[in-house]
Amino acid sequence: MKKTISLTLLSLSLTGCTTPLVRNQIGTQQQPEIKPTPDVEKPSVGPIASKERPNQNGTSSITEVSEPINPTNPPSKNPTLVQPPKVSTQETTAIVVNQEVDKNKFNAQWTTLQPITRFTTDISFVDFYTGWAVGRQGVIKKTTDAGKTWTDQSYGDADINSVSFVNKDVGFIANRKGMLYKTIRGGEQWIPIDTPLSRSIDFMKFFDENNGVIYGFSSIKSGLYITRDGGKTWKYIYPITHAPARFEHVTPENGILFSIYSPYVKTFINDVFSENISSNGGQIVRGIAFKSPEEGYLFGSSFLTKTLDGGKNWEKISYITTQKEAIETEKISIYGLSFANELQGVMITNDPDNAFSKIYLHTSDGGITWKEAERKFLAQNQDDVYSILHFNLYGDFNHGWALLGDQEGVKAARLGNP
Repeated sequence: MKKTISLTLLSLSLTGCTTPLVRNQIGTQQQPEIKPTPDVEKPSVGPIASKERPNQNGTSSITEVSEPINPTNPPSKNPTLVQPPKVSTQETTAIVVNQEVDKNKFNAQWTTLQPITRFTTDISFVDFYTGWAVGRQGVIKKTTDAGKTWTDQSYGDADINSVSFVNKDVGFIANRKGMLYKTIRGGEQWIPIDTPLSRSIDFMKFFDENNGVIYGFSSIKSGLYITRDGGKTWKYIYPITHAPARFEHVTPENGILFSIYSPYVKTFINDVFSENISSNGGQIVRGIAFKSPEEGYLFGSSFLTKTLDGGKNWEKISYITTQKEAIETEKISIYGLSFANELQGVMITNDPDNAFSKIYLHTSDGGITWKEAERKFLAQNQDDVYSILHFNLYGDFNHGWALLGDQEGVKAARLGNP
């Protein structure tokens, strides 16, 4: 720790981006054995064998599309719309906190939800109250009351790797069978979309109804593809990397491709990839947070880098200024980072005094200074929280959602209460 530096060295202004992170690098075959290691984390769990789930009357609840989807047999112009069953489930929380939220004061605490699905692989929220969680064997759950109750919208029997909603009506899901589906009715019906990835879509993200990316495997050409017309056409832009990859857009023209749990990072600007831009020393990349199309951060194990030009150039940030001291970024791991607006943000790090504990800091001045939360620890039992796979704020720094990895798998966690 360095305790005497000029505060003017640190002008951290960070923002949240949809992603999080972590969300969901799905591709291995079994649930990981998660060990409490401060700087090395395991990827989240991949698929298990798919099978039909019978209804109570003994019949299968799986509805197949009318025609197989492949590059030579694309979906028809009037695809079959499927109406899944709706089942309401109640929220079970590990910590329930009743408090009146002052949006100008950070007083939120975490509520860890018991598994919404058999194994939650990804979440996507369009605001604090409305979001979706997906998991194994086609499970899709929707909430409109910030996780108090969940409605079943499950589709098919394949493990779902990614979910991405751009508003309350339009969203996408991608599964381990290489299938991409779109809804225009908030998840009530799903329409198949043909893609080049016939074997598996390990990661998918849409930034609006037209601009999106998919990453996965095909018998012809595996790798990263982009679309700018809602999936009608796809452009191959990069091969498979050595680790599960994520692609985060700043605008439809530029973005950052990075591999989870590796130092592999590239920018993609005007259809051109940069050289590897991750920091020296091979530090682990965990996520990206942009405040605006120009200003943002890459963060991870023992490093924090900043850009002011949309990712073209990056500068290393050496210190985080807190009320008590200046913390050297090389001595901590940043697990989650998100900004709700230009001034309010939350950062999740390991405790400098205990690498296995996760604490969270908050800022109300755009990242110039950071404060330790009154209840600083992320969870009551710190040994159970090893990773943050996805983290994003909504509206202000008292409201957010995350995916937390622990010994039991991956669970959704809510920051703040409705």
